[in-house]
Order: sequence, then structure tokens, then C-alpha cells
Amino acid sequence: LHVVVSSLYLRCVETAIQVCKQLGPATKLILDHSLGEVFGHAVLGDQKPLTTWHSPSYLVRYARSQGVRIVKKVCGKVP
Repeated sequence: LHVVVSSLYLRCVETAIQVCKQLGPATKLILDHSLGEVFGHAVLGDQKPLTTWHSPSYLVRYARSQGVRIVKKVCGKVP
């Protein structure tokens, strides 16, 4: 059994989907809110984006549309 864990950034999910496909159809994808870039003034400056990722429900649908099995519950806490 293989498990791939990804942040909710689309580019990360896209890469994770390709890894899942290479590892085989039994591989599961887990999305984790606590993974990602630094959320701070030094990186983002004075302007914080409204959101830095797509909604979990969108990403789950996207992964499934690519034939990847995904764990239903997104884990981790939003920074």
C-alpha cells in the first residue's frame, strides 16, 4: 500500500497525482492543510492573499477525475 501526502496547492496536487499514477492504482492521496509555504510577512509582505489554494472539495474532485484514489477527509490545520 502506498500513500502520497500533498499540500492543497494545485501545483503540488498535480505532482502528487502523477506520483500516485506511477505507484499504481492502489495508491491513495492525502491532502494536508499543514503542508505548504511559509505564511508570514517576510514571504507575503503586507498583502495577504484571500486564499492560497483551491478548496478541498475542488481538489478531491480533480484528483478523482484523474483516476486517483483520495482519502476523503483533509487533514492538518490551516496555518
